[in-house]
Amino acid sequence: MIVLLFLLFDQFLIDPLRHLVEAEQALQRWQFALLILDVLIVTVIGYWLNDHYDRKVDAINRPDRFLVRFRIAESQFYSWVFSLLAVGVIITIYLAIQADKLNWIWIYPLTITLLWRYAKNGKRWGIWGNILVSLFIACIPLLFLLAEQSLITELRANHEDNYNRFILVLSLFTLLMFLLNLSREIVKDLQDMTGDAVAGSTSIPLLVGIVRTKTIIVFVLALSASVQWSLFFVLNNSQIVFAYSVLVSILLLITVVRLMKSDTSAGFGQGSLMLKILMIFGLFELIFIPIA
Repeated sequence: MIVLLFLLFDQFLIDPLRHLVEAEQALQRWQFALLILDVLIVTVIGYWLNDHYDRKVDAINRPDRFLVRFRIAESQFYSWVFSLLAVGVIITIYLAIQADKLNWIWIYPLTITLLWRYAKNGKRWGIWGNILVSLFIACIPLLFLLAEQSLITELRANHEDNYNRFILVLSLFTLLMFLLNLSREIVKDLQDMTGDAVAGSTSIPLLVGIVRTKTIIVFVLALSASVQWSLFFVLNNSQIVFAYSVLVSILLLITVVRLMKSDTSAGFGQGSLMLKILMIFGLFELIFIPIA
């Protein structure tokens, strides 16, 4: 999904702005590929650390996970992690030099540190852990904007209407991705209640119960629908975005009905999958958003 997000974001949201101001790409294609690889490395490290610290919980919740099924020595596991970390550091420094953004290198170690802290202690963070993960997903496009800062500056100086439109669309789209992922994280907490209780988690379902958690999810999904429709009203007379808004609303309604009827881990797992599919479906809306 991350690769798809980057490709669609670059091709259909940023590229029209480059043509508008007649600007060159800040990163060449292979450098752009390195940026995607760097983000993927951070994502993989986050997943590995999370699975490593959750082995006992996953033995209950998800016994098919790789680190549960196969015993890997601590030293071997961390050799994989540090090897990936080293590759990511090299890519980060190289891209920072090429884009003349050395002052942004701190983002890499900060992200890794937060992911490590979340993997180790996230079960006790409750809703704040859900928010942190969702922020990571929602802010991924902003990393790409750092390299395109000169483009954004020129757009703001010479095409103020397009700049305001771009910022508003980007803000709404980012908020939509945040809300959808947040609702999915809470649904996953419902799915993992049994193992989380053993681990001493402070997840929302364990704190307020299943019924109230479902109410919270419905509220977050209702906010998601309102953001989607706000996107339509910002893009006046866009029939395709109107159709997308209708489809997203229908899919959200189906998801809500499915979740309200679920009372088992398997049922909540299907709800989580439906939300993931909805997020991927939402990414393709970038193709139809008239930005310039």
